[in-house]
Amino acid sequence: MDILLDKTLKQPIYIQIYEQIRLKIMSGEMEEGTVLPPERKLAVKLGVNRSTILNAYNRLKAEELIESRVGQGTVVSVNAEERNEIVKPKWNQLFNNRLDDFNNNMISRLFPLLGKKDIISFALGMANPDLIPELPFAELADITKDKANREILSQTPVAGNEELRENICKLLAKESITCTPEEIMVLTGSQQGIDIATRIIIQPGDVVIVEAPTYFLALESFKSAGAKIIEVPIDNNGMQMEGLEQLFIKYHPKCIYTIPNCQNPSSCSMSLVRRKKLLELAYRYDVFILEDDAYAGLGFTGKTLPTLYQLDTNGYVLLLRTFSKTICSGIRLGYMAAHKRMIAQCCFVRQNMDIHPNTISQWLICEYIKSGTYEVHLKKIKEEYLKKCNLMHNELLNHAPVGLSWSKPSGGYYFWCHLPKEIRTSELLVLCIRDGVAFMPGIPFFTYENGENYMRLNFTTPTARQIQKGIPILCSNMKKLINTDTMENRLSPSNFLPLY
Repeated sequence: MDILLDKTLKQPIYIQIYEQIRLKIMSGEMEEGTVLPPERKLAVKLGVNRSTILNAYNRLKAEELIESRVGQGTVVSVNAEERNEIVKPKWNQLFNNRLDDFNNNMISRLFPLLGKKDIISFALGMANPDLIPELPFAELADITKDKANREILSQTPVAGNEELRENICKLLAKESITCTPEEIMVLTGSQQGIDIATRIIIQPGDVVIVEAPTYFLALESFKSAGAKIIEVPIDNNGMQMEGLEQLFIKYHPKCIYTIPNCQNPSSCSMSLVRRKKLLELAYRYDVFILEDDAYAGLGFTGKTLPTLYQLDTNGYVLLLRTFSKTICSGIRLGYMAAHKRMIAQCCFVRQNMDIHPNTISQWLICEYIKSGTYEVHLKKIKEEYLKKCNLMHNELLNHAPVGLSWSKPSGGYYFWCHLPKEIRTSELLVLCIRDGVAFMPGIPFFTYENGENYMRLNFTTPTARQIQKGIPILCSNMKKLINTDTMENRLSPSNFLPLY
């Protein structure tokens, strides 16, 4: 058996041996039943260690191409005609090891259940589909009948459609936020902005400071970048400032990620005093701030605090917003506002991802903003969401067990509830799903799985009837767990939630 080795290559020797033997088997050169040289003999012939041959043979055995037979040694176990059926992807070897954590966590097992019609879901974070406005699809169809107008469906600049960026600037100007189209990049949802900013700012080992709890997909982005995540507690006034400067001194963070308005999952908003303090610390210690303002315009009080981006005078803040939370979840369009040098870097990264946002979505949103009805729509959905919020608050007051606590949201999408110490949300979730109700457990919103006694309830997506039916079921199951004195009937989500 001829095998040629090139020790100048970076490729390990055992891989070279494995690949050449595999090729001989797959091509039919080595037929089923062919006896391979003993490990020691082949090692001497090739001038390598016996362990190198052993590693190559083990890899071939893992693919079921060879096997050890008593009295024969190591033989080819597959013929050329069978190779396409036998040789299949070794999925566990191919996938990134980090996916093991995500695949096995509660969120990935919960998502497939949320779209089922027989489940009342308080887990989703979506705009209510019944409140989706009428977008100008008909106008788009009429305009593009003329071939001369079809350039509006062509590729846009990496930063997004220029007219849309101009209209976003006009929207921001109504909030007294001044920026130019060069300081705007249109995104495929604000999650893309988190991913792009992470690629630009974070290197493996860098520190990111986040609120605890916070948006779990942002945590996933930071983990994927190899960041070390430091959590800072929040209260009803947002991220707590006590001790924050000491964290800056100790860890030298590269970035702070914050949701200062209608925070996800807590729905709290950062006070003006704390916003100014956070900026002061960012300037002093040279730290970028990633401001996720996904729930902009969804406050119920009528009082609007300036964004960190608006207060920033030195270009440290990257503001992220989305139309997915205010218009419809499927539109997948948002934007970043930042210093033009930051936007230029973001465009460089973005062109290696999806090149530019969806052209049709950009045109639809641009025309919708130009029509002047976006602000009217915002007012309408806020009124509806406030009604739902009040309804859920009253249902909780009427049915909650002793020990359940929450703060009534002043905007946004969610109730953030602290459960009695006897209840673990992982157990509660199993009981509730069996009764047709789902919620979002608290664990994913923390880096170090500290949220076992918390849950997030969405009030924007379910109907009023579903809230009136689902909250009593949820509270009834909490009471069952409180009254369970033994561990005999303790449940685990792995006993019920599907694994993929």
